[in-house]
Amino acid sequence: MPQFDVIVIGCGAVGSAALLHLAKAGKRVLGIDRFQPPHTFGSTHGETRITRAAIGEGVDYTPLAQRSHAIWRELERDTAAHLFEQCGCLFIPARDGGEVHGVSSAVLHQHRDGGTPARRRRRDDLVGTAARGPSGLRHRGR
Repeated sequence: MPQFDVIVIGCGAVGSAALLHLAKAGKRVLGIDRFQPPHTFGSTHGETRITRAAIGEGVDYTPLAQRSHAIWRELERDTAAHLFEQCGCLFIPARDGGEVHGVSSAVLHQHRDGGTPARRRRRDDLVGTAARGPSGLRHRGR
C-alpha cells in the first residue's frame, strides 16, 4: 500500500499549490478531489481570472499576491506553457463615491508606498479611452 507524508483534500488553486510545493520539498503527496482534474467546477477555474496586488482585505496581502505572480512565472518555465498575462485593472467605484471592500483605498495606499502602480482617472478620460480601446466598448451618455 502506498505511503504518503501528506494528503491534501481538495485540488483547487490552494490545494494544488500546496501539493506542488510539498512535492518540491521532497514530500510524498496525494491530492484527493471530488472531480477528476482538470475540470471546470472550481470557483477559481476558467480562462479569465484576476489577481490584485492591492486588495480591500489590506496591504498585508500585497507581498503574497506579488509572490504568486512570481510562482506563475516559475510554473510557466517548468511547463513551457503560457499561463499568466500581467496587465492592468480598471476599478470603478460606485457613483456616490463609495467603494467595495476598500479596494480604492488599498490601491492608493499601496501606490503611495511604492508597491503598486496606480493612476486616478477622471470620467472624461475613461470615456475617451473606452471609445478608442480594442474592446469595442462604447460609452452611452446620460
